[in-house]
Parts: sequence; C-alpha cells; structure tokens
Amino acid sequence: MGQRAATPVLGVLDSKFGGTPYVEEANLAWKGFRFLGQLHFARIQDLAPDLPRHGLFALDHEVRGPFSERFRVRWYPDPSEARARSIPLPWTVGRWEARMSFAPGWSLPGGNAWESPLPKEDMELLSHWTDWEPEGFLEDQLEPGVHRLGGHRSAGLDEHEAPPPPAGQAPASYVQLWRINSDNPAGFHWGTNWVYVLIHPEDLAAGRLERAVVTIANA
Repeated sequence: MGQRAATPVLGVLDSKFGGTPYVEEANLAWKGFRFLGQLHFARIQDLAPDLPRHGLFALDHEVRGPFSERFRVRWYPDPSEARARSIPLPWTVGRWEARMSFAPGWSLPGGNAWESPLPKEDMELLSHWTDWEPEGFLEDQLEPGVHRLGGHRSAGLDEHEAPPPPAGQAPASYVQLWRINSDNPAGFHWGTNWVYVLIHPEDLAAGRLERAVVTIANA
C-alpha cells in the first residue's frame, strides 16, 4: 500500500535476511549494493559436520540494471558487538527484515551426481533409478521460502557456467555452501533462478569463506 518497511528489530549479529547488516570495515561502500542476508554460524544449532562453528558470512547484491547477477561476499571470522560499526541502514533486497530459523534435514545428490553410480548401458535400471523418489527427497526444493545450508549440490548447477574459480580449481569441485530460493514472503525473488554460494572444500575446511563465489542458476 505504499507504506514504509518496518524498522529493523533484530540484533546486528543475528542470522537474517534484510535489516541491519553486520559490518567491521570503516570504509565499506554501499553505493550500488543492497544487503541480502547474513549467517552467524556460532548461533546456528545442528550444523552439518563440514560447516564452520564460528564466523559471520554476509552477502550483498550488486545492483547493475534490473537483472544483475553480481554479488559481494563478506566474511568475519570473529564477529562481536564491539567490532560492529554503526552505519546508516543500507537498501536491502527484501522489503522486510526476516529472521532465519534452521531445522536439520538431509539431501541426496541431484542431476549428474544422482545418475553417476549407474552403468550407462543399463537403461532399464536408469529408468527405475530416476523414477525413485525416497521420502523427503528434494523436499526443501518444493516448499517456497525454504533455503539450504550445506548439503549436496543442486542439479541446476550441472549445466551452468559458474564464475571463474581460482587457478587449478575446476567449477565442478566446488561444494554448495548456501542456496537461496526465490522467497516472495520475505520480499525478494530471482525469476525462475536461485542464488548459489559455492566454495572449494579446502577453503571451507580452512575457514576461508571470503573465497566463496556466487552464481545464479535454475533449481
């Protein structure tokens, strides 16, 4: 109805979409960027074993026309209220501040990885395999507003050309750190595409989340 969005009420260290971002840099520029969301791993329960137990990962959307696919990642290994800088509230991707809530779940490989264990010449087995949908399979892809933290890569990445990785690292070797679905209730969407934060397993294990890359692909 043309009303202004509500004033953010969540803490600067909370995991959330929109609202007030956590920032440590004194000269971080916001012109041309909108805050998407942030993950504070130390405050998330029941994390998958390969995910960090500390640090805050933030994601900003770079605005370059109506269909921009560029993002900025920010990684703070040891966030705290004392390190947080007070900044003017930047523009956000969604219209509302939305708290992230997490629930443990499971996933199976999708796309090419789902079919890779099968002999290519056995078409009957392939047909039965692709028709089999165990209970809970891809459940988080069917529910709107349900995102994925960790888990297997989504099939939509198979045919998508991801951003160039560092030298010596093939795009297929990256794991999926965070998948952000279209989320109309939270006030943002990407058409038919979703946002994927990818990272090499060595960087993930070493806590170098600033080396993550972001791309947009189908579900």
